[in-house]
Order: sequence, then structure tokens, then C-alpha cells
Amino acid sequence: ASVQQLNTPVVSVGGLTMGGTGKTPMVAHLASKFEDAAILTRGYRRTNTSASFVVHRGARAAVADTGDEAQLFIRRAVAHVGVGADRYAVGLTMETQLQPAWMLLDDGFQHVRLRRDLDIVLIDAENPWGGGLFPLGLRREPLAALSRALTRRARPARQIRPLSPTAESDR
Repeated sequence: ASVQQLNTPVVSVGGLTMGGTGKTPMVAHLASKFEDAAILTRGYRRTNTSASFVVHRGARAAVADTGDEAQLFIRRAVAHVGVGADRYAVGLTMETQLQPAWMLLDDGFQHVRLRRDLDIVLIDAENPWGGGLFPLGLRREPLAALSRALTRRARPARQIRPLSPTAESDR
């Protein structure tokens, strides 16, 4: 598939390994710092996968439509949230409806179909390479993929504070 490009700058936060490297808390942090940001997310574990959804900042949506991780963004109300497997299509809808200044792509390092202006890769400093490629380890792709990233940040995953549904204590 070809790479698709939005008109809005896209910043991807992702990782090489599966599991808790702090991708979602980092996206929430960036959304609170970037003026007029929108978040694009797949909607992991949502039960209604037939449609894409745009949730305006401060609005509510059913967990079945968004998944639980997207709810963390929605309840914090720091950005508009677009949910759908096709992040490009959701991004186009958000550009048309909301004209955000930034798109933050949650867990987007492997979503190579969407062009990004910046790739941030988070790495667990205690298990940086995940013990090998899945299914033998936690790594999603070869180490050479790091060449796509402009920024890499390592810290022990056990030091990452869980993201609360409300914004104030995490800022």
C-alpha cells in the first residue's frame, strides 16, 4: 500500500515492542502541551469496529465505539480524538471538521501507511529489544526499523505512571 499524507503535521509516538513503554501517557502529555492537537488512534479492544469516530474535545463516547485506551484521551479532554483502523481517513475527516494544528498518532510506529513528520519511539530501558521478534519475544519488527525514528527515548517501563482518566494529576 502507498503512503498517504495529511495536510496537518503528524507526530507519531510508538515503539518496537508490545506492551507498556508509555506510548499512551506520552501522547496525552504531548496533547496537553501542543496547541490545538488532535489524536489519531486505532481504538484497541473496541467492539464496534465497523465505523470510524471523531470525538470532539470535551464530548463523550461509548467504550464500545472507542476502546478503553481512547477513553483515557477522551476523558482528559485535552484534544479531539479520532478512532478507526484507517487513521488516514479519520485524519481527513478531522482536518475537514476541526482543522487541528497537529495530529498525534498513538502507537503509530508500525502504521507506515500514514506519512509522519516526526516519529518518536519509546523504549523500555530494562528490556530494550524485547527478547527478540514476536512470537519468541516482544519486538514487533527488526531493530533496523529504528532508522525511521528521529527521536528515541528509553526509560524503565516500571517507572511510567499509569494514566488516570482525569487530567489534573498527570500534568
